[in-house]
Amino acid sequence: MTAGAPTPLPPPPPELAGLVRLVGAEAALTLVELHGGTRLPIPREANQGTRLAREIGLEAARALSAEHGGLMIKVPQVRRWRALVYRQRDGLTYAAIARRLSTTEGRVWEWLNAARMTTPQPDLFASPADAPAPVRGHARTLPRARSLPACPRP
Repeated sequence: MTAGAPTPLPPPPPELAGLVRLVGAEAALTLVELHGGTRLPIPREANQGTRLAREIGLEAARALSAEHGGLMIKVPQVRRWRALVYRQRDGLTYAAIARRLSTTEGRVWEWLNAARMTTPQPDLFASPADAPAPVRGHARTLPRARSLPACPRP
């Protein structure tokens, strides 16, 4: 990534939107990465010594405590959203995203393709004149690769 303003995260899915509004996208992402798929106890009052404040920052922890203090919240996994984040913000490969999310590269491709974040693979056997123009932002069907002629046996 280049230096400068941080890349904005993709819009969160509905199951995460309330948490994002409350604590911000980065803090919500941290909670999902650390506690996704579990119930998380929220302290009645957050201070610098609480685990929650160490994980997401004191301000975000206080906002969460003010709204849900003393309760358990369900932290969603939102793997599809995280795949979009990891590709857009971090530039991770499909394989790296799949490993991080414990899923397959094919599933990552499906998620990214649905969000129009995939690029077509070039035809390796086409001449440069036959190469399709690059398409930004969505997948496109490419011509099938031609078979190579069989090699004569010695």
